[in-house]
Amino acid sequence: SPADFSPVRIHFLRTHRNTAVSQEAIRVFGIYNPNPENVQRYSGALKLTPNPGRGRQVFLERCADCHRLNGAGRDVGPDLAGLKIMGKEALLQAIAEPNMNIRPGYAAVVIENLVGENAIGILEHESPQAVTLAQPGGGRVIWGRPNIQLVQPQPWSIMPEGLLNGLSQQQVADLLGAIMSLPR
Repeated sequence: SPADFSPVRIHFLRTHRNTAVSQEAIRVFGIYNPNPENVQRYSGALKLTPNPGRGRQVFLERCADCHRLNGAGRDVGPDLAGLKIMGKEALLQAIAEPNMNIRPGYAAVVIENLVGENAIGILEHESPQAVTLAQPGGGRVIWGRPNIQLVQPQPWSIMPEGLLNGLSQQQVADLLGAIMSLPR
Protein backbone atom coordinates (compact mmCIF):
# COMPACT_ATOMS: atom_id res chain seq x y z
CA SER A 1 0.00 0.00 0.00
CA PRO A 2 1.29 3.50 -0.76
CA ALA A 3 0.53 4.46 2.85
CA ASP A 4 3.27 2.04 3.96
CA PHE A 5 5.98 4.17 2.34
CA SER A 6 7.47 7.44 3.53
CA PRO A 7 7.62 10.32 1.03
CA VAL A 8 11.41 9.92 0.87
CA ARG A 9 11.12 6.22 0.00
CA ILE A 10 8.49 6.99 -2.64
CA HIS A 11 10.76 9.61 -4.26
CA PHE A 12 13.67 7.15 -4.07
CA LEU A 13 11.67 4.45 -5.85
CA ARG A 14 10.33 6.86 -8.49
CA THR A 15 13.88 7.94 -9.36
CA HIS A 16 15.54 4.53 -8.91
CA ARG A 17 18.31 3.89 -11.39
CA ASN A 18 16.74 0.55 -12.32
CA THR A 19 14.07 1.63 -14.81
CA ALA A 20 11.84 -1.37 -14.01
CA VAL A 21 11.74 -0.24 -10.36
CA SER A 22 11.15 3.42 -11.21
CA GLN A 23 8.41 2.60 -13.74
CA GLU A 24 6.61 0.34 -11.26
CA ALA A 25 6.88 3.02 -8.56
CA ILE A 26 5.37 5.59 -10.92
CA ARG A 27 2.59 3.13 -11.75
CA VAL A 28 1.84 2.54 -8.04
CA PHE A 29 2.45 6.03 -6.62
CA GLY A 30 1.94 8.23 -9.68
CA ILE A 31 4.21 10.94 -11.00
CA TYR A 32 5.20 13.56 -8.46
CA ASN A 33 4.06 17.06 -9.30
CA PRO A 34 4.49 19.91 -6.84
CA ASN A 35 1.06 21.14 -5.86
CA PRO A 36 0.69 24.93 -5.41
CA GLU A 37 -2.64 24.20 -3.69
CA ASN A 38 -0.63 22.91 -0.70
CA VAL A 39 0.73 26.44 -0.27
CA GLN A 40 -2.69 28.03 -0.89
CA ARG A 41 -4.27 25.76 1.73
CA TYR A 42 -2.18 27.47 4.45
CA SER A 43 -1.91 30.98 3.00
CA GLY A 44 -4.48 32.27 5.52
CA ALA A 45 -1.78 31.83 8.16
CA LEU A 46 0.14 34.72 6.62
CA LYS A 47 -2.59 37.15 7.74
CA LEU A 48 -2.80 35.95 11.36
CA THR A 49 -0.89 37.31 14.34
CA PRO A 50 1.61 34.64 15.35
CA ASN A 51 2.51 33.45 18.81
CA PRO A 52 6.19 32.47 18.46
CA GLY A 53 6.14 30.60 21.78
CA ARG A 54 3.42 28.26 20.56
CA GLY A 55 5.23 28.09 17.21
CA ARG A 56 8.31 26.78 19.00
CA GLN A 57 6.23 23.85 20.23
CA VAL A 58 5.01 23.14 16.69
CA PHE A 59 8.65 23.32 15.56
CA LEU A 60 9.74 20.79 18.19
CA GLU A 61 6.99 18.38 17.11
CA ARG A 62 7.38 18.73 13.33
CA CYS A 63 10.76 20.19 12.39
CA ALA A 64 13.38 19.49 15.07
CA ASP A 65 14.58 16.21 13.54
CA CYS A 66 16.26 18.22 10.78
CA HIS A 67 16.36 21.90 11.76
CA ARG A 68 17.58 23.94 14.70
CA LEU A 69 15.62 26.72 16.41
CA ASN A 70 17.13 28.63 19.35
CA GLY A 71 19.45 25.75 20.20
CA ALA A 72 16.81 22.99 19.93
CA GLY A 73 16.82 20.45 17.13
CA ARG A 74 19.34 19.05 14.66
CA ASP A 75 21.65 20.51 12.03
CA VAL A 76 20.58 18.46 9.01
CA GLY A 77 18.53 20.91 6.92
CA PRO A 78 19.21 24.58 6.20
CA ASP A 79 19.73 27.07 9.01
CA LEU A 80 16.33 28.60 9.73
CA ALA A 81 17.74 31.95 10.84
CA GLY A 82 19.20 32.32 7.36
CA LEU A 83 15.94 31.28 5.72
CA LYS A 84 13.90 34.02 7.34
CA ILE A 85 15.34 36.56 4.88
CA MET A 86 13.21 34.83 2.23
CA GLY A 87 10.10 36.25 3.86
CA LYS A 88 7.06 34.46 5.28
CA GLU A 89 5.48 33.66 1.92
CA ALA A 90 8.57 31.91 0.56
CA LEU A 91 9.11 30.19 3.90
CA LEU A 92 5.55 28.85 3.81
CA GLN A 93 6.14 27.58 0.27
CA ALA A 94 9.38 25.86 1.33
CA ILE A 95 7.57 24.05 4.14
CA ALA A 96 4.35 23.20 2.27
CA GLU A 97 6.11 22.08 -0.94
CA PRO A 98 9.72 21.21 -0.03
CA ASN A 99 10.53 19.84 -3.48
CA MET A 100 9.51 22.96 -5.40
CA ASN A 101 12.69 25.02 -4.77
CA ILE A 102 15.41 23.03 -3.05
CA ARG A 103 18.22 25.13 -1.61
CA PRO A 104 21.66 24.32 -3.06
CA GLY A 105 23.39 21.65 -1.01
CA TYR A 106 20.16 20.26 0.44
CA ALA A 107 18.89 17.97 -2.30
CA ALA A 108 18.80 14.29 -1.39
CA VAL A 109 21.72 12.07 -2.32
CA VAL A 110 21.54 8.30 -2.72
CA ILE A 111 24.64 6.20 -2.25
CA GLU A 112 24.70 2.54 -3.25
CA ASN A 113 27.26 0.02 -2.11
CA LEU A 114 28.70 -2.88 -4.08
CA VAL A 115 25.98 -5.32 -2.95
CA GLY A 116 23.14 -2.95 -3.92
CA GLU A 117 22.27 -1.52 -0.48
CA ASN A 118 21.26 2.14 -0.47
CA ALA A 119 21.48 5.04 1.94
CA ILE A 120 19.65 8.35 1.52
CA GLY A 121 20.51 11.70 3.08
CA ILE A 122 22.06 15.09 2.51
CA LEU A 123 25.67 15.05 1.38
CA GLU A 124 27.65 16.31 4.35
CA HIS A 125 31.16 15.35 3.32
CA GLU A 126 32.78 13.64 0.37
CA SER A 127 36.43 12.67 0.06
CA PRO A 128 38.50 10.10 -1.80
CA GLN A 129 38.21 7.90 1.31
CA ALA A 130 34.52 8.17 2.30
CA VAL A 131 31.09 9.73 1.80
CA THR A 132 29.05 11.04 4.74
CA LEU A 133 25.31 11.60 4.56
CA ALA A 134 23.33 13.52 7.19
CA GLN A 135 19.93 12.01 7.99
CA PRO A 136 16.82 13.13 9.87
CA GLY A 137 17.22 12.86 13.63
CA GLY A 138 20.88 13.80 13.43
CA GLY A 139 22.12 10.42 12.23
CA ARG A 140 25.10 10.10 9.95
CA VAL A 141 25.89 7.39 7.41
CA ILE A 142 29.56 7.04 6.54
CA TRP A 143 30.55 4.64 3.79
CA GLY A 144 34.09 4.00 2.65
CA ARG A 145 34.78 4.77 -1.01
CA PRO A 146 36.00 1.23 -1.83
CA ASN A 147 32.51 -0.06 -0.93
CA ILE A 148 30.57 2.56 -2.91
CA GLN A 149 29.27 1.80 -6.37
CA LEU A 150 27.28 5.00 -6.90
CA VAL A 151 26.78 8.50 -5.45
CA GLN A 152 23.70 9.98 -7.09
CA PRO A 153 22.28 13.46 -6.40
CA GLN A 154 18.47 13.51 -6.55
CA PRO A 155 15.95 16.13 -7.72
CA TRP A 156 14.02 15.92 -4.43
CA SER A 157 14.38 16.87 -0.79
CA ILE A 158 14.52 14.57 2.23
CA MET A 159 12.06 16.98 3.84
CA PRO A 160 8.74 15.18 3.49
CA GLU A 161 5.64 16.75 2.04
CA GLY A 162 2.71 17.04 4.38
CA LEU A 163 4.52 18.43 7.43
CA LEU A 164 1.72 20.97 7.86
CA ASN A 165 -1.06 18.40 7.56
CA GLY A 166 -3.30 18.46 10.61
CA LEU A 167 -2.21 21.94 11.72
CA SER A 168 -4.61 24.82 11.99
CA GLN A 169 -3.98 28.11 10.19
CA GLN A 170 -3.06 29.58 13.59
CA GLN A 171 -0.51 26.84 14.29
CA VAL A 172 1.10 27.46 10.89
CA ALA A 173 1.15 31.21 11.65
CA ASP A 174 2.77 30.45 15.01
CA LEU A 175 5.42 28.23 13.40
CA LEU A 176 6.24 30.91 10.83
CA GLY A 177 6.33 33.50 13.63
CA ALA A 178 8.80 31.38 15.62
CA ILE A 179 11.12 31.14 12.61
CA MET A 180 10.75 34.82 11.67
CA SER A 181 11.56 35.88 15.26
CA LEU A 182 14.98 34.20 15.19
CA PRO A 183 17.92 36.56 15.58
CA ARG A 184 20.01 36.70 12.42
